Amino acid sequence: MNPANANTPTPPTGEAPRTITQRLLAIAGSIVTIIGSVALLLVAVSIAMGVAALAFGFLAALLGLSAYAGLLAGAIAGGLACAELLRQAAQQNKKES
Repeated sequence: MNPANANTPTPPTGEAPRTITQRLLAIAGSIVTIIGSVALLLVAVSIAMGVAALAFGFLAALLGLSAYAGLLAGAIAGGLACAELLRQAAQQNKKES
């Protein structure tokens, strides 16, 4: 082995040795691939978070609607109870007079 070429990788047979530019382009391509993979993973995570937020939004809307329905039912029940008390008071007043 020639000591001057000891640190250079030997290419497969029939292939010319790679130049510095080719090596730098290969490294840059690997870095871009890694960055693209991370970006794709972040996009997938953000989509999943959006779906979860949408689900929680629907749940909050349902809970809000049930709270309003409970409030409305309470108001109706209170109004009916008040009307009954007024009716009883009117009957009592009628009996006394």
